[in-house]
Amino acid sequence: MEQQIKRKLPNCTTNKCLKSSVRSIFGISDTTAGIVSIEKTNYANAHFLIKNVTRKKINVLAIDSCLLNSSDPSKCDFAVFDNKTFCFVEIKEASTKKGRRKHKVKAVSQLYSSIKYFITRLNFKNYQIEAILCLAYPPRRPVVSTAMQSNKALFANMGVILSEGTEKEFL
Repeated sequence: MEQQIKRKLPNCTTNKCLKSSVRSIFGISDTTAGIVSIEKTNYANAHFLIKNVTRKKINVLAIDSCLLNSSDPSKCDFAVFDNKTFCFVEIKEASTKKGRRKHKVKAVSQLYSSIKYFITRLNFKNYQIEAILCLAYPPRRPVVSTAMQSNKALFANMGVILSEGTEKEFL
């Protein structure tokens, strides 16, 4: 997948949007400038955590403000992948329940648009595609809303598993 991305999306190489790690755990942060950074040692304050139990090569593709410019608001922050799973992630911070709902709607739209963009450019055969909404404000109850159930069905129609969370584990 790395070579395919570099070949079909050349500004990935130009802008140095693709990074990798074999660490057992590392964090990813979305900076105020919209740039994704990998936190290799101080991951406790990271927005999203990657657990790499087998210490295999995990790639991180910065999408927002790197691969795609910031003039198009309909894109997610980054993707993380190995040789079997390709996972799109959108990080949103909301300090209230109302803010969470609003950010969730926008995040779903950004993930959906990003996946549609990549599906038309890359071959995902033999890859499980996932999308994760990373919301800093935790829900008060673990009930899945009707809206989230509808969104999961929409993504499932594209062959994508949609979930919420603050981490991704690669086995």
